[in-house]
Amino acid sequence: MNQTKDTNPKKPDKRTKIKKIVVNFVGILLLAIGLFCLKACNFNALLSPAERVTDYQSSDFYQMVSNSRNERNLDSNVVIVPVDSLQRMEIVMLMSDIAICNPAAIGLDVMFAFPNEGDSLILEMLHDMPSLVLPMGVDNLGDTLGWVTKEAYLFDEMPKENRGVVNMDIDSPYGVVRTFRPSYETNQGHVLNMATALALRTAPEAVERMKQVCEQQGGEAIHINYDAREYVTMNPSEVLQHPEMLEHKIVLIGMLNNPQDVHITPIDEYMPGLLIHAHALSTILNGDYLTTLPRWAQWVLGLLLCICFVVVRMLVGKYRAGSLFMRIFQIFMLLLIIVIGTLLFIHHHVIVELSFPLALIALGQLALDLWNGILGLFRIKNL
Repeated sequence: MNQTKDTNPKKPDKRTKIKKIVVNFVGILLLAIGLFCLKACNFNALLSPAERVTDYQSSDFYQMVSNSRNERNLDSNVVIVPVDSLQRMEIVMLMSDIAICNPAAIGLDVMFAFPNEGDSLILEMLHDMPSLVLPMGVDNLGDTLGWVTKEAYLFDEMPKENRGVVNMDIDSPYGVVRTFRPSYETNQGHVLNMATALALRTAPEAVERMKQVCEQQGGEAIHINYDAREYVTMNPSEVLQHPEMLEHKIVLIGMLNNPQDVHITPIDEYMPGLLIHAHALSTILNGDYLTTLPRWAQWVLGLLLCICFVVVRMLVGKYRAGSLFMRIFQIFMLLLIIVIGTLLFIHHHVIVELSFPLALIALGQLALDLWNGILGLFRIKNL
């Protein structure tokens, strides 16, 4: 009796096929997460200028995009008076003229480093300006000793309440100034930042709000919002000609062209320290604080995008044009993340760290390739 051999292999049932898909999907997803946890690459650096790869954050990208808009906002609270060409006595005389114009407060960002003739008269004039905030510096001597105040000639004679710290919140001269410390605990007690001291004289409620934000964020520093903002700048010769422009305003006096006082910020490679204090002050007064999307939300967003990418890849991978479609889809997802993150930043001041979603999407493709390679080693048929 002749028996015919069955040439049609038995097709796997639906349950086996679903099980295989689930195993592949879970394996690919776990592999992508594992690769991400290795943190072998700094994915923020992909969007950074070449000279700032070593110090770059997602908020820098958002700040640059926001500041590049044609829309500009004129700050109504702060007026800047540059004194680059003035001598010491001329600066103090200018401050006396500004005080006549009834400003809300005056902030001076110029240090007098050595004794000079007429200093006793200058000190007497400074004592007659109750709304004045003078600069002071601090040094960080480490976790044990903490912050200590630096000697500042002449200004040390003034009460601590009339002084504000002008240090930039950076670890090196080439660091990017993104934040400011509202205050410092020093060997001379609690001292305020220049922006905080000025805001306290004009809007104490705004300072209280800042303290709440600082507690909610669980940190000692506040992000500076370098929004597309402009400031009224007056020449010293214009002060008495237009006193109404200074009335009830916070007047910042300092240098805009001092090469020793320029810093890197997210929106400018050479921003004067005076302007940085102005932006920090505006952040406090306007209350437009930047908040970072919580860590768990970053993971959820990244995982959802990674799952979406892997599912689409598994669905279209078997087609001839699947690879081309996936490259287009990958670029679309990257652009979508950047657009959504930028809109959240501009309209809600929320920082979405690009490293999470970008890394998981990029590693999703790598995980697929590695997973198929692992299956190949064990001679298991790929999807």
